[in-house]
Amino acid sequence: MTAREAAELARLAWGAVNAHRLRSVLTVLGIVIGIASVTLLTSLGEGTRRYIVEEFTQFGTHIMSINKGKATTSGIPGVSPTVRKLTIEDAEALKRVPGIELVLPGAYGTAAVAAYGISARLEFLMIPIVFGVGSALTALVGRAVGEGDWATARRTAWTGAFLSLSLAAAVGVPVSFAPDALARAFTDDPAVVAIAARAVAYVGPALVGFGAGMALYFAAMGAGRMRGPVIAALCRIAIAAGGGWLLAHVVGMGLDGYFLAVALGITAYGAVTAASVRPGVWPGPAPSR
Repeated sequence: MTAREAAELARLAWGAVNAHRLRSVLTVLGIVIGIASVTLLTSLGEGTRRYIVEEFTQFGTHIMSINKGKATTSGIPGVSPTVRKLTIEDAEALKRVPGIELVLPGAYGTAAVAAYGISARLEFLMIPIVFGVGSALTALVGRAVGEGDWATARRTAWTGAFLSLSLAAAVGVPVSFAPDALARAFTDDPAVVAIAARAVAYVGPALVGFGAGMALYFAAMGAGRMRGPVIAALCRIAIAAGGGWLLAHVVGMGLDGYFLAVALGITAYGAVTAASVRPGVWPGPAPSR
């Protein structure tokens, strides 16, 4: 894509936003409300956590909290150190100890939830950037399809996809090389920063797929071919949820497994959406002139 084509697409994007001001305002309002909702839920979760901790501290000394200590132990003399982590089986064993009435194991804690929220905000921040390109694609692709020019519709969709991909890469790739800096922009909690840096390192490069997928989603709206984007969204959910559980618990990656699954889900979203923008789905030759 040449610089002239990119400038023309940017001009058309701004024209589409300016021509449909009410729709643009409502869309931006929806994005703002969504981000505000996530922030509010995170704040409520932290406030609830502190309240519960304060309530439990007044119960006295009959409640014990066991946290993992050193990950490496000395082991048998002459033998290399071994790794010993707390597991759900350890919690089950504690339940069988006489005198213990209740055991409530916690897998990751609030620090992991807060860290994931930081990585999710990176994706939220990309939505307004891609929206400008996407809104123009809906109009341009719709016009080409209305004229029966499917070849131009596909070419326009892919031009916008590469533009959005480039914008997303310009943000996601540098952030993945310095995830600590992004994490510290949201919090100064060392535990949250450490986990968030791991999450951003996985999610950052995946934003390339997110940018292309979102642009092609808007293009598919203009073409009236939404089956591909819907399937892509379902694939993303399945990989993030099911794949996260498999990687975390079956493969044994822990939190990194969940973060990797989220990144793979975002990448799959872009790949499946892109696969649907092809002559077999967007049919028809260009009309004769």
